[in-house]
Amino acid sequence: MCVPTVHIVAGEAVTTTKNIMANAGLSRLSIVTTLVVQVADLFRVLLLYQLLKPASKNDASLVVIFMLVGIPTTMFNELNRTLRQSL
Repeated sequence: MCVPTVHIVAGEAVTTTKNIMANAGLSRLSIVTTLVVQVADLFRVLLLYQLLKPASKNDASLVVIFMLVGIPTTMFNELNRTLRQSL
């Protein structure tokens, strides 16, 4: 998410819009990359659960719960940022 921050100019909506439009491909790539990372995190949750389950099933379940709350939150934030940029 560091690429879009280069495009954003604080207090300059017109300049920000021009920067995003000039680098639309880079902005789209950033969005897709963020969403791919979140999908990959779903597999990481399953892996961590399998690794932690022999040690403590309760702790492994907590890890799954916390990560499954965080992943959709991050996806929603990315969607919100994307919609905000398109306005």
